[in-house]
Amino acid sequence: MEIDDLVFLGQQLVRLGRVATHEGRPDLQAAESMVVGHLLERRFSSITELATSTGYAQSRISKAVSVLKERGLVATRSDPADGRRSVVYLVDTAAGEAGRAAGITGDDVLQELLRDHPETERKEIIDALTAVLLAIRAQRPAAGGTSQLVVRKWADELGVEPGRLNSMNPGQLLELMDKHRATVAPEAPS
Repeated sequence: MEIDDLVFLGQQLVRLGRVATHEGRPDLQAAESMVVGHLLERRFSSITELATSTGYAQSRISKAVSVLKERGLVATRSDPADGRRSVVYLVDTAAGEAGRAAGITGDDVLQELLRDHPETERKEIIDALTAVLLAIRAQRPAAGGTSQLVVRKWADELGVEPGRLNSMNPGQLLELMDKHRATVAPEAPS
């Protein structure tokens, strides 16, 4: 794959994600939606953790949090572990509303994009993208939240330690997923 193709692929995945975000939560901008999604998975986070987890600049996350605060969806308080910093959390009513609105997943978007491909091929492509995602997240400083939840989920499913997943390259992750897939759903004899 050429660098230009990689950039184009990334841009198109971002575009698809933004469209899905708007469909799932039409009243929220993409950064606001990602903050809410992160806080649904994790009870509270600092602005820095939210920026690391979502990939947005800290200034954009601060603006998103301000908008969400004005709308009464999030609030801030002192961090229970370190009273010197503040954390953001969903207010109780927002958590339920956001959870209902978050019905569209990344897998749903990719399934629709790949609808003309056979189901097994769709699964392989989504698994490959997940392996790339895990490899990218493993390169970022750990801030907990989404990336650690994803790593733990896949580690549990694949039967390996999360630390081992973080140290694998995408090719090794794909090989491990192929072995796992063969044990879960062995291929029919030909």
